[in-house]
Amino acid sequence: MVALELSWIGRTSSNEELVIGGTQFVGRAIVESFWPMATRVTLFHRGRTNPELFAGAHHIFGDRNEDLSGLANGQWEATIDSSAYFPAR
Repeated sequence: MVALELSWIGRTSSNEELVIGGTQFVGRAIVESFWPMATRVTLFHRGRTNPELFAGAHHIFGDRNEDLSGLANGQWEATIDSSAYFPAR
């Protein structure tokens, strides 16, 4: 398991975080590390791997390579994307 410590110094109680992925590997560890501190967490993922994780989170199903339309109406204080496959993303 990856050990992470994220600092939320100076943050308000209206934390709204978007995590691209978040149900496997590094993304999952990131969500687990700030889950108790965030007011609202939205996970954007394909729904293929561990879709049952983080039942209290808002899940938007889509694919970064094909359909981002589910993100069109959201607003988040921070976006976390741990994928580093392509420099353009």
